[in-house]
Amino acid sequence: KSRTKGSQAVVSTQSTGGTAVIDHMNYDVADTGNHVLIVAGDFTSTEVIVGASPSPVLFHGVGMAADSENPLVIDILRASDTAYSHSPDQDILEYPLAIGSSLLLVAGMQARNNARVVVFGSHDMLSDKLYNAQAQTVASTTSQEAGNRGFVSAVADW
Repeated sequence: KSRTKGSQAVVSTQSTGGTAVIDHMNYDVADTGNHVLIVAGDFTSTEVIVGASPSPVLFHGVGMAADSENPLVIDILRASDTAYSHSPDQDILEYPLAIGSSLLLVAGMQARNNARVVVFGSHDMLSDKLYNAQAQTVASTTSQEAGNRGFVSAVADW
């Protein structure tokens, strides 16, 4: 199993090519393929980081696992209980990096001197396309504006 360290002991990611967060229960209706465009809404409860009541966001990217030995790591946005990290085009032969709510989509760290770093598992999450998109899970009958713009702005302000 190949893993690389990201942001100096903040999170670990899989280095296997083509890895993505997959969620067969919480994917967006616009994803007609591998269920890798997911609707995520499991935010940290710390309002100063994510705002008062963030709307669900669209996410297409890699998942991360927090360094359990680093108490300064903040789980800013977690995947749903039904998500996992793997290559959508390969059979699962080994246990994924992380599954369910232990799979981080956005993680942060605040050092003791208040210096901060945030790691987003998705550059698409920051794109105009997802900033201006509608989000709707396959289980829902209504869509709403994706919360990407507000979420990213709140995290950047933090």
